Amino acid sequence: MISYVVYIFLLPNSIAFASPVINATLTNEYGESYQVIVNSGNVFENYSSDGSINQVVNLDLSEDNIIPMQEGQYRSAWDSTGGLFAQTTVNLGTKSYQGTTLYKVNSVSGYWEFHDNTITVSSPYLLVKTNGPSDVGYANQSSVYYPANNFAIYPGFSNYATVTSLPEIGAYLELTISRSGEIWYLNLSNYR
Repeated sequence: MISYVVYIFLLPNSIAFASPVINATLTNEYGESYQVIVNSGNVFENYSSDGSINQVVNLDLSEDNIIPMQEGQYRSAWDSTGGLFAQTTVNLGTKSYQGTTLYKVNSVSGYWEFHDNTITVSSPYLLVKTNGPSDVGYANQSSVYYPANNFAIYPGFSNYATVTSLPEIGAYLELTISRSGEIWYLNLSNYR
């Protein structure tokens, strides 16, 4: 569910949480890229009483949601009917350390669905990581998965990290899309 509607609730005895870092691109086999618009209607945050956060991102690859990143004609344009919807949810555990909120990835789930019967998805790639300054020095945890559709991944990370200027806490999903004989690559970052 990709909307940039971000709800921020302050939990008792907590400080404000860092904002999500969401980015999505669609690239054809010639290296010509589109930025996929991620607005407030496509990102949702839900806070649990245990302090965990569900950060949900929805992508709808319709013509209204993609912007060419280069000037000029593209050799292969994404069809105006859209045809693909994708969602990722990153569940983040939180804890406070010396007045700073630290995060770790508890789980990542997601799925994709087609609105065009010429589309197939192959080679899904998922990178999950919790990296950054931590209460234990430096958290450096990452795992790579090749998930099937409707996936739920539990990386088992034990360390928490603080948010830095680099997106290092969350997940990156890449899908290879075949559509009417053309190859496309969807990249979706869902980070803190």
